[in-house]
Amino acid sequence: LAAAGNGRAAAAHYAEAADAFGATADLRTALAMRHKGAIALLRSGEIEAGRAALKRALRGLGERLPRLPVLASIYEAVRLAIASKRPARRPLAPRTELRLDTLWTSATSLSMYDPFVANALTLRFVRQAFAAGQPKWLVRALALDAAFLAALGGRLRARADAAMTELRHRAAAFERPYESAWVPATQGSTPWPAGGIRP
Repeated sequence: LAAAGNGRAAAAHYAEAADAFGATADLRTALAMRHKGAIALLRSGEIEAGRAALKRALRGLGERLPRLPVLASIYEAVRLAIASKRPARRPLAPRTELRLDTLWTSATSLSMYDPFVANALTLRFVRQAFAAGQPKWLVRALALDAAFLAALGGRLRARADAAMTELRHRAAAFERPYESAWVPATQGSTPWPAGGIRP
């Protein structure tokens, strides 16, 4: 149903599944179902219903949609700038994995409808993905970090290039098609802010 564009019907089924998992005390899966329902609504154009459902799903994971997205983006950018980008070496807890997936899909789904909110969630995702240090999330965080630094330009261009170099290294070591595809995608997009466009 979600793939066919019938997000409202898909969301209703996801809600039923969430209630069923919640009744068995499988709260993590119930949260995942609620988030899938929210994304199904957003991707089928049910923006207001999708945002409301997404707000509830994020709240269940201790996250929230920013009410003042421009200020939230500045706040998240500052937190990212001062946060350590040295990957953690501890196993990733299931709830943390779900939080990262929720932030990732929320940011990418909202990017077409509410780019300011999406930008704040993207920066939050990047910071948390660096802290988690798992290859799948680290590759995506490096790609987004390189694009963000390149967009700021100036003295940060060197840091964008360094992030791009590490992205190539991490993606090559991970050897998964989806993560590997982030290398050419980021290489193609990061030169734009500096005017590096060739015909």
